[in-house]
Order: sequence, then C-alpha cells, then structure tokens
Amino acid sequence: MSALSILYYNRALLSPEGPAIHAKELLHALRELGVEVCCYPEPQSARNNDGYLKKSPFRRRGGLVKESLKEAFRVLRGAVNSIVDACRLVRILRTRRADVILTRSFEYNVAPLIALRITGVPVICEVNALLYMERRRSRHNLFLMLLRMLEKRVIERSDAIYVVSDELLGVLETEGISPRRSFVVPNGVNGSVFHPGVAPKRDEIPIVKEDTIVIGFTGSLHPWHGVDVLLEAFDLVRQKAQNVALIVVGDGVEMAFLRGIVEDRKMGDWVWFTGSVNHSCIPAYVSGFDIAVAPYREKNPFYFSPLKVYEYMAMGKPVVASSLGQLRDLFGDREAGILVDADDPKALAEGLLMLVGDRGKRLALGEGGRRRAVEGHLWTHTSEAVVDICQKVSR
Repeated sequence: MSALSILYYNRALLSPEGPAIHAKELLHALRELGVEVCCYPEPQSARNNDGYLKKSPFRRRGGLVKESLKEAFRVLRGAVNSIVDACRLVRILRTRRADVILTRSFEYNVAPLIALRITGVPVICEVNALLYMERRRSRHNLFLMLLRMLEKRVIERSDAIYVVSDELLGVLETEGISPRRSFVVPNGVNGSVFHPGVAPKRDEIPIVKEDTIVIGFTGSLHPWHGVDVLLEAFDLVRQKAQNVALIVVGDGVEMAFLRGIVEDRKMGDWVWFTGSVNHSCIPAYVSGFDIAVAPYREKNPFYFSPLKVYEYMAMGKPVVASSLGQLRDLFGDREAGILVDADDPKALAEGLLMLVGDRGKRLALGEGGRRRAVEGHLWTHTSEAVVDICQKVSR
C-alpha cells in the first residue's frame, strides 16, 4: 500500500462541516494506511481561497428571473473553478508522481477530466448522489439538462467510479449512465472518536433527569430526515411512557416548522433542540442517548449511506430506523436495530416503545450494532476498499 500515490481532489474539504466530514475522514484513513496522499485543496485553506468564485450575490429566493440568475452564477462559478482547479492539478502532477486522481462529483465542475486529458493520470470518482436528480424540484429545466450532461460525462469518462450503495448503482443504470468500471463502497465511521467510552452530555439538558430514557436524533434538519414524523411518534410514546425525552441535535431549514409542531402539541417539557452543533461535539450527545433514531422519509429510490447511523452503531446505541435502502442490510436481521415503515408515526412509536420498556433489549441491540460497525464499517474498511480500487485502476 505504501507504494500507492494518490492526488485527492475534493472541494468539499473547503466546507466547515457536512460533506467535509466524509472527505476528511477518508483522507485521514488513507494516510493511516500508509498511502501517500497529496490533497488539493488542503482542508486548512478553507479561509483563503483566492481565485474561486464562492457565494452567489443572489442569496435570497425570488421569482423565475432571480432564480435563473442564481443558477447562471452557479454555472459560471463551476466553469471558473473547473479551469482554476484543472490548472492547479496539472501543476501538481508535473512536480510529483500520482498513480490516480481520486475525486468526487461536483456541480458544473469537470476539472478532473481536464487534468486527465492533459496528463493521462487515471481518474476515480466517488458518487454519493446524482446531483441533477437532487435538484429537479428547484432548478430550471435548461440548467438541469446542463448539469445532467456534465455529471454524466464525469461519471462515464472517469476510469472508475465507486458509489455508496447498491441502490445508487441501480439508479445510474436506470438513468442510462454507464461508467467504465463501478464499485460499491459504503460510508464509514471513526471508531476512535465514536465509541461507548465517550462521556455523555446529559447534565446540560434541563429536560433530562437521572431516570429519563433519552430518544435522540442527530443531523441537519431537512424534510427527508423525517423529524416531523419522529415528533408525532414521540407524542404517541409519551402517552404510554412518562419517563422519556427527545433530543434533536442539529439545525436546518425545518427548524422553525419543527419547533411549531412542538409548541402546537405542547411537548416543550419533553423535547429539546440543541441547534447547530460542531461535529466534534456529536459523540458526547449520542453517548447520552438511550435510543437513537433514523426516521428517514420514503424517497424513491433511497440510495444514501447515512453517516449518522454508523455513528449511532459505533457508540453502541440501539437504532430504530426506516426500512429503506441500505438500512435494511444493516438492521434487517434485528441484531443491531429495529426497522419500521417509513412515514408511519404509529409504527415508529411502536418500535420506540419496544426499547423504552426493555433495557436488556437496548443493550443487546447496542452491542450488536457496535460489533457490526467495528467489524465492517470503520473508515479504515472504506479506505481499504478505495485503495483496492486505486490499485486495480493504476495497473
């Protein structure tokens, strides 16, 4: 492995949180394996990105004209960043050896293909989602066609790709996208950060008492995360179990809507929103959970590989999750968690109540999840799979 040299190009490294977590963990795991990795851009360069077009001047939502101008700016930004990044990648490759360029698909960005064309260094592209599919509801058709064309080109002209789930591989086939070589590599978790020995954050939360059973969720509050379904389910749980509390760790576009649900149902004494939390603080919050929840809404197809679920498992927490996609593979045997129908508050409440009243079952599922995470879902395992792909492509 030490002989392998990778040029890692991932603009998510410029983000303070979110996608940067995945990128930084993979980068760290690759280096831990002894792989020589040259990273561009470097994570610490996030505050100094001269040469990039970053935020759009059209930041608030508006009518068709304004939204079209915003999207046009994104296209311009992608074009400029493609040229700037390609030049810098080529410069790096002319001064040091790299067996492969490892990258990720971005909106309107074809820098890796330009570098491939000039230097001949093979490109491996990580695909977490089809961006144009995620944007269908919010983008003008003209820009969607352009985004799809560029994304399809990057995927098909890369020497290999890897996706995070079998479901996503099926989506590529359905959408008529034919990569040269494809592999499935799920996300992972850092077992040295997320583990049962982390001191819990319970004392700081006023609604949590010594004997409270804490049900918890972590993540950005987007509609597909299903926190509104969780709140409705928790209301049902409260009718049968009095010593429970719900902790929602994170922030997002749904926050005001979710707080409104809590206020309307008069659940303020039992539901706590932390607001925005740095990812480094997440282990302490999860350590305080007795039950962890992933109440994803039905999304056809559900092709994600949720980081939060691996984090729950590594912390030794029993998980109640929607029966969707990759989650079925993780919890289908009921040895690490409980699956319930998506978008069904009653089914979710029943799954939660199964664990609220059974400490032994909580411990057993938590131990099963921890064992499963450590044995097959650490970032070490992910990076080993990525290295194997790189070696196959660079031969």
